[in-house]
Amino acid sequence: MEKYVSEKCNCCGQTLTYLLPIDKGTADIIRAFSIVIRRKGINMVHPWKEMLVETKKWSRERMLSEGVLTASHLTNLSKGRAHGLIAKAEEPKNWVLTTKGAQFLKGSRIPKYAILSKVTKHQEGYWCQDELTVSVQDFIDDDEYWEGINYSIIGGRVVMDLPEKNPGQMDLFKINQPVFAGIKTI
Repeated sequence: MEKYVSEKCNCCGQTLTYLLPIDKGTADIIRAFSIVIRRKGINMVHPWKEMLVETKKWSRERMLSEGVLTASHLTNLSKGRAHGLIAKAEEPKNWVLTTKGAQFLKGSRIPKYAILSKVTKHQEGYWCQDELTVSVQDFIDDDEYWEGINYSIIGGRVVMDLPEKNPGQMDLFKINQPVFAGIKTI
């Protein structure tokens, strides 16, 4: 594997870019976001109002069951943003889980290293994006259970995914029913 070589300024030789890896802390922050979004039923979170908890009241177990974060966690939202897992919403101080973030939480692999610019403070691409990838499963302890998220986000709303039907189960949903004027008949 080749070593990453940062771009350098022609005048002073200062590095202009750096690598930002996804780490366990970033993955946990994204997992906490998904918990709050599921609870609210809408893909919009004001982290400082809806997720903040005092450090002495915080635990990792609480973070992953209730979606609470400390002030230190909340100052690291930019890491998830740099990887495209969360984004700032149009509504001031609100954040949303992106499609890429949802797919990451469902087990899809994404590039591990984002290349960030020290000049623009924005992501400029990924380093070794096909060879060095991670999924949420890479950051889960052996004794920890994480099923992934059981919902999709459609039009900003949380839509619960239906469990796969067992072959012996009674048909609860009829398939191939006619649709008239946009209304499905049963």
